[in-house]
Formats: sequence, structure tokens, C-alpha cells
Amino acid sequence: MLSNHGGAVLNNDRMMSAIIRYHVVAEKKMKMGDLHDGKLLETELELSELGHRKQVIRVVQLGKRRVLLNMYSRIIDSDMEAANGVVHAVSEVLMPPSNALEIATLLPAEFSIHALALHVTGMAKRVGNSNAISALVPSNTAWKK
Repeated sequence: MLSNHGGAVLNNDRMMSAIIRYHVVAEKKMKMGDLHDGKLLETELELSELGHRKQVIRVVQLGKRRVLLNMYSRIIDSDMEAANGVVHAVSEVLMPPSNALEIATLLPAEFSIHALALHVTGMAKRVGNSNAISALVPSNTAWKK
């Protein structure tokens, strides 16, 4: 996601701060062997719109040494010792939960038609201010079919 839309994300200080905090897990020197299927890793990211709860990363184990984070980012190098912890290299930027309206407007190449429809129908304010919705957002390609 970041490779296609990195410019929009990199120019948004609030989003970049959230991404960085979402990559920090405050557990004691967690090694690869500690990452079992279904484990939730509590990150340093707290979102006010989600009740100030620490946001989590879900671990999915696909075999003895293959681990996915949030179903898409692989751990590609693990257990690199640091003075203050352990470093694990991941294949993809882990994207924290975002406001549904923010996602639609931050990624205009994907969702601009839907974002416009939200504004035209007056739903943008409701979606943007809601703390508990499920948004089924068609891509621009889907709207054009």
C-alpha cells in the first residue's frame, strides 16, 4: 500500500507518526520463537477514536519459521540483537487502523469516487465521526464497471 501511495502518507505527519508507533512492540526482547499463531502484539500506538486502547498486530504462523503480521507482512529476518531489544525485519510497512473517511481521501487513486459520493450524500461527516463502523468501500475501478 505504501509503495503505491507513499507520497500522500509521507507528507502526512500524523499518519507517519502513527505508522512508526505501530511498528514498536513494548514486550521484553520478544524472539521469533515467542511469536505463535493468534498472538496479539500490543504496540505503542493508541488511537483516541478507538478508545485510547493500544493497537495490536496479529501474528499468523505458517509453518515453523514463516510468520505473517496482520496477514500480509512477512518477517524476513529475525532475532537481531540490539542493546535495548530485538529487531525483526518485515517485508511490508504495517499500516495502523485508520478512519474510514481518511483512508478514502488519502488514497484518491483508489477511492476518490466513493469519497466524493460520501460528501455529496452528506455521509462523510457521519462516517468520519463514527467510532464503530464497517465500511465496504468500492474502488474506483469497481464504480466504473
